[in-house]
Amino acid sequence: MGTSEKRSPAATEPATPSPTVTTTATSPAPRGTVARFGKSQVQIKSIESVGYIGPDELEDFSDNGSFVVVEIELTYRGGLPVTFDPAAARLVIGRKGYRHVADYKAPYGDAFESAPRILNTDDTAQGRLIYDVPVAGVKTAVLQVKVDGATAFLAVR
Repeated sequence: MGTSEKRSPAATEPATPSPTVTTTATSPAPRGTVARFGKSQVQIKSIESVGYIGPDELEDFSDNGSFVVVEIELTYRGGLPVTFDPAAARLVIGRKGYRHVADYKAPYGDAFESAPRILNTDDTAQGRLIYDVPVAGVKTAVLQVKVDGATAFLAVR
């Protein structure tokens, strides 16, 4: 008599990939999708909105009303190495673009530094970008990520 092997559905079925889209400034990628741009792709993994960052005794309060912490996963599929500059990733609300504020990264060990990173073929960079923005604008915010002259646009909410 042989033994039968039970497998969980997750072990036998391939994982469902996230939908992939091409984006424009007027048509950002919806949350949960992978945005392809140039030889790269990016996806928002998580978003957090907080009034301050840090432990109680060392709190850094937002000058504009809210910190938005956006975790992204960026993959480069090109040939020659390129530079990803976290400072060039903007959170746009209306016509105003906000820069990543690396000064507040201490509580987030995986936050991007302010210095650019070199990406080689098939490199993936995952980390958090921190923005100090007005609370009222977060619902309409669009994240712009630039690599090698190409730009992706991702809806934050």
